[in-house]
Amino acid sequence: MYRPIVVGVLFTVAGCSQLPANPDLPARPPLPQPTMPAPPQEVGAVTAVAVGSCERNVDGGMAALPDAARAALESRYPSWEVAPHCPDDVEQYLALHGRRTPSVTAGDFDGDGRSDLAVLLRARSGWPGAVIVVFLDSERGSTPIVAGGGLDVIATIAKGSRDYSYDDNRMITFRNDTIVARCRECSAHALIYRRGRFFRVTVSD
Repeated sequence: MYRPIVVGVLFTVAGCSQLPANPDLPARPPLPQPTMPAPPQEVGAVTAVAVGSCERNVDGGMAALPDAARAALESRYPSWEVAPHCPDDVEQYLALHGRRTPSVTAGDFDGDGRSDLAVLLRARSGWPGAVIVVFLDSERGSTPIVAGGGLDVIATIAKGSRDYSYDDNRMITFRNDTIVARCRECSAHALIYRRGRFFRVTVSD
């Protein structure tokens, strides 16, 4: 009479069975763990946020704001601040625009003959990003309104300038001074005031 012999049969059920460890094989090295960015750190009155090898610790234009505008921002947007910048970004902005205030820009955005102020704000927590608020008629003082989303820096495009609209695939002429938001390595958009509100137009891809 023959007795059945079972030799090395392994059943794998739903991925639950495992081979026994082989002492002759080297242990598998642990997988690298993702590193999280360091939390924001307060540097004086400015929040420094680590971005690559640079820290946003340069005043983006808070000191250039009139007292009334500064007080209005602190009252209406307490969880936001005038966006600070990396030193290298400020130097590049100075070379392009001749100014060291990449978070504050002025112009007659609504075409009423009076100067207005646009301010780039960034959330103190570093998230969700940045917004641009505008003081229409900054000489008399006004309530800031949100014009649209921000990027890394803002500047003013002079009235009568021309640029290409990627939204309409055509050249456009700016009827008034216009806010432009730019980032270091991505697109740019203009915020055009028309009929009581700001409209966004993509001017660089």
